[in-house]
Amino acid sequence: MPSAPTARDFSHFKKETIAIDIAASSYKPDLTISLFYPKTADAEVVNVSLPKELTMYPGPGEVDVLFKPKKHSYKAKNGKLLYIFNSKSTENLEKLLKFAEDYLVHIDIYSLQALDSVFDKAFATVLKDEDLEDSISSSDSIFLDQFDSTSLINKALIFEVIHFTDKKFILSNSVLQFIATSDLKTLPRKTFVLDKNNLEKFNTSTKDEKGYKRIALEFQSNLIVPSVQSYLYSSFGEFRLDITGKLYNKEFQQDILNLTAVLSTKNDMWLSLRAADFMLVRI
Repeated sequence: MPSAPTARDFSHFKKETIAIDIAASSYKPDLTISLFYPKTADAEVVNVSLPKELTMYPGPGEVDVLFKPKKHSYKAKNGKLLYIFNSKSTENLEKLLKFAEDYLVHIDIYSLQALDSVFDKAFATVLKDEDLEDSISSSDSIFLDQFDSTSLINKALIFEVIHFTDKKFILSNSVLQFIATSDLKTLPRKTFVLDKNNLEKFNTSTKDEKGYKRIALEFQSNLIVPSVQSYLYSSFGEFRLDITGKLYNKEFQQDILNLTAVLSTKNDMWLSLRAADFMLVRI
């Protein structure tokens, strides 16, 4: 394979030089022609026609670029997820544990409820109160899930956790009721479901597609917007149509949050969300 061109390779050119997509750092072209959007300030843009499915739907490409767990791997090889909830129901946790085991993600579990020791596994640890702060610091992603009441102790716990703004956050509908929009904006990497239960918080119409994009951009959030025709929005305004046809189902919303939480420990959150949507079709 020939080596990449250097500045010396172009120094003897007498005619104009043109860079395709982006210029090499070693020389300045007379013209740059970029694909889709300008890669330099003075570039001319050419839009290449792609199949609709590539730009509208999640697909196998998202899954292919994710990590592939190894058979012989340390338990935290693919990162650590901290799961926090305060609910008598452990159904969500039980589903989450299956995803975490499959993808070799270690999960720390914290609840104000007393948890059965059955949740302590080789890849899962039930935390004591004194362990929580260390787990917050060492975790890649934090999943704040179901809270059964709006008690002050729940609010205090959530308020403490969200001030670790360098983490990736996955937020359930339940937990959004505790977080003010001003605090939500301080979390640069987050994913949550935007439905009729929390829509008023963001002051937009349920049928206003532009409103969803505005919220995604303003709050730097990845959004799951469930309806008959459901959307996934990224923090930079990109969207995909959901391919499952099930996002209006609350149980499925929970599954996509669970899988996104697991996949996002070592991956970009938008990529994890799109991959989770595609993967759940096959499960």
